[in-house]
Formats: sequence, C-alpha cells, structure tokens
Amino acid sequence: MKKVVLIVATEDEVRPLLKELNPQLIREKPWRCYLLDDRIITISGIGKSLAGSATTYSILEFKPAYIINMGIAGCYPDSGLKIGDLAFATEEVFGDEPFQNDPLKLYTPKFLEESGIRGGRFVTLSKIPTTVEEARKIGKELGAICENMEGASVAEISKLFDIKCSEIRSISNIAGVRNKKLWNIELAVNNLCNFLKKYWRKLDEDKNSL
Repeated sequence: MKKVVLIVATEDEVRPLLKELNPQLIREKPWRCYLLDDRIITISGIGKSLAGSATTYSILEFKPAYIINMGIAGCYPDSGLKIGDLAFATEEVFGDEPFQNDPLKLYTPKFLEESGIRGGRFVTLSKIPTTVEEARKIGKELGAICENMEGASVAEISKLFDIKCSEIRSISNIAGVRNKKLWNIELAVNNLCNFLKKYWRKLDEDKNSL
C-alpha cells in the first residue's frame, strides 16, 4: 500500500486533528510518528535541520509515495493574505542562504487546485524579520507570499529522493510583527486542522498514479 507522509514542525500545530482522528502512535524516537490508515504524521521539530532530517528518516522508514509539509506561517504585508487564511506553496526558496536560493517547484494535487485557497511562493528562513519593513522587503525581493522555517528543506529532500511534495500553511501572523498579542495561532491551527479534516480522504486521491 502506498503511503502519504505529513511533516509538521510541532504537535501543537495539528493537535485538534490528532485529538479528533486519534491516530496510532507508532514511533517515539528519533521522531514522534502517528499512523492513520496509510497516512503517517511525523513531528519534525522546528527549523531546517530537523525538518530535513525528519523528512529523510520518514522516506527511508516508510517509503511514501507522496509528502505533505504543513503548519502555520507568517504572511508578507503586501501578499493579500490575512491571519487565518490558508495557502499552498507552488515554489519554495531558502531565503537566507544565497548559495541555495534557486526556487524548488512543489507539486499541486487536484484537491489543492480545487480548494479555493491561495497558491504562491513560500520562503524558508532561519532568521525571521523583526520589522514589517524588513518583511516587506523580503517578500518583494523574493516574490513570496509567506514565510516559514521548514518548507524548503522538506521540498529539497523530497526532490533528492524523487518524491512529489506539497506544502499547506495557515497564517498565524503578519511577518515582521513581533508582538505576539497581534498573532492568532489558535485560529491558524484550527483553520489548518479543519482544512485537513475536510480533505483527509483526498490527501492521496491521485497517489496511485504517482
């Protein structure tokens, strides 16, 4: 049976989904992994290094046909997105590593095309902007709609193993706004998990042709 692996940085980002679907915990170390049907959720940890390592582990251990990276993100001020919106990546780019900045193409399955959510380029950063002006500059220079800390690593490792990869993010904050009172992580997580529950049976609808 072909498997789908979902990579998420923290358990908090999918806690409502785990609570409702009650998947089986099948690994504690080196990464927590949950199984439900033929879908595996791997909790990678935050950042590029852990995300890349967890993706490599998941590919070697579970041999998936398809990988989905998911979580929350900050949208750029001129992106047209707002807190609570969802978006998917058409491309990913390493934003703070100039030797590694060629855009990585991501896979857009039919269910994402038809979902009505926004698609665009995402940026993966280790050092996030601390002002709106800095964030606006990054978004403009790289032509990106939002930023995260794992996506490009997941996409790059998937590409090395010749496995299709998608990325879905829910907006928790405006990039560059560091006052967390102005963020809404709860809304972003709930919207992400509701989206995943709605499309749970479609996550792998075309995997048999991959």
